[in-house]
Amino acid sequence: MEFREEFDLFLEDVEEENMDAIYILGNYFRTGKYVEKDDRKAAELYAKASAKGHTLSHYNLAGCYYKGAGVVKDYKKALELYHKAAENGLLNAEFNLFVFYYHGFGVEADVSKAIEICQQAAKKGDMRAQYSLGVFYRNGDNIEKDILQSFVQFKKSAEQGYAPAQVGLDKLGIGTGNNDVKAVELYKKAVDQKYAPGCIDSLVVIEMESGS
Repeated sequence: MEFREEFDLFLEDVEEENMDAIYILGNYFRTGKYVEKDDRKAAELYAKASAKGHTLSHYNLAGCYYKGAGVVKDYKKALELYHKAAENGLLNAEFNLFVFYYHGFGVEADVSKAIEICQQAAKKGDMRAQYSLGVFYRNGDNIEKDILQSFVQFKKSAEQGYAPAQVGLDKLGIGTGNNDVKAVELYKKAVDQKYAPGCIDSLVVIEMESGS
């Protein structure tokens, strides 16, 4: 089947109110794939599917409100939508809730609540949450200092390929054997992953899903 025929069938799904198709079309407008990039149109499509309970549309619409992409920036609306996505089991949304409560985006900052959310996400296997929890335990930041737990969380995260966690292990004297060259290499990877090693204040929201 030719691409044009496939795309026409896809548009028929959109017209028939297929929420997955509407979400995907939103991604196309957001990224400029197959169509001219249009953040406002993307947000409208995410909102349409979100109103029907579509989890990934909750998540990406939250991202629109967080960034002010196609809509007026509104952290409170973003927070509400991340809650909906997290309640439907989307782990990235749960991590973003942690970031929102930690920094006070759309809500009064509440580090204790943020750590609770972080712990939940870490248990479910989120590598960023595991790393963050490792930092909390290592620093004794609003939680009892526990180097063993810090090691456990850094190790879980590092095993998933998260470079900042490997740097965290090195700071504990574990993992790179204090090899300066290796440590620098890992630090560069950590920066590439947009997370400054050892610094919870560098927390960033995981951006929108782009799956089609």
